[in-house]
Amino acid sequence: MRALLVAAVAAGALLAGADEARACSCRVRSPSAYLADAAAAFRGAVVTLAHGSGGSAVALFEVDVVYKGEVPRAVTVRTGGEADTCAVPFRRDAVYVVFVTGGPDARLAHLCGGTTDDRTYIEREGIEPVATYGPARPGAEPSANDESVAARPDAAARSRAAPIALATIMALVAAMLLVRARNEAFSGPREPGA
Repeated sequence: MRALLVAAVAAGALLAGADEARACSCRVRSPSAYLADAAAAFRGAVVTLAHGSGGSAVALFEVDVVYKGEVPRAVTVRTGGEADTCAVPFRRDAVYVVFVTGGPDARLAHLCGGTTDDRTYIEREGIEPVATYGPARPGAEPSANDESVAARPDAAARSRAAPIALATIMALVAAMLLVRARNEAFSGPREPGA
């Protein structure tokens, strides 16, 4: 009985530990450092978002400000992919400051690259835009959490917390049901009203 419960708890811990080991871990840097490493940087609103396999996503941005490189008013950015735990959790209609690597046909953003939903992140350091298109998506509201994604290196781990907790709870419930069935089998049938 106890062995079964211990096995269920151990299985849940292994599931949680395996997922956490793959969690994204980033070193927080300054906007200037992210800008220096990026091929291009801009601020814009996510107009469309398509999720692919392996955690990948493709976001179409309407750009309002360019901080580095040549970025058109409408630009597509890819994030994530197979075994990539550092995908940016883009949300439709949210505004981001995006630091991308790759060229015009293969722009890529990830959590460790500095991309953030804090629309004033780069300007607080005094970095001036190199081009301005005007407001992106006039009706777009700031994201609910204006804290920097780049300053939250554990964001990827938190996005997996619910599935890990659910798997652990399911394992514990299964173990308890097995223990209950085993106890009922050893104690014999119950009489009604007993």
